[in-house]
Amino acid sequence: MRHLGVSVSSVKLYGGGIKISGEDVGLLAKCGRMAVYLSGCILNAMLGASFLTMGYADIGAINLFIAAFNLLPVSYFDGGKVAECLLGAYPRLLRVMSGISALLIFSAAILAALVSPGELSPSSLLTLLFVFLSELVG
Repeated sequence: MRHLGVSVSSVKLYGGGIKISGEDVGLLAKCGRMAVYLSGCILNAMLGASFLTMGYADIGAINLFIAAFNLLPVSYFDGGKVAECLLGAYPRLLRVMSGISALLIFSAAILAALVSPGELSPSSLLTLLFVFLSELVG
């Protein structure tokens, strides 16, 4: 963010993630905003690939999953912000994409909880529920 002239204004840790906010991200050109939003996903993908090549399959897979998950077009995730940059002229399409993605995430969480009880942490379930509900409320 600093390379684009944006200073970090806050870092919030959640049970299932982290949110880094910058004061001037909205003032950047579309390409600059997309670079900021994609940087975390790219870093997770690079870490995942590195860990996989070093033989740390579990850590590598987790990082690749986080990268892919964060690219989903849910407005709360970086993928949703990238979709907004690309499709900002179509707010209805953005809401539909975001809502469908949130519903799929919530459905997958419920399926995982039913198929493998105890494997999904309560913190993860609450985070996924928060994402789903935040999309419903808008």
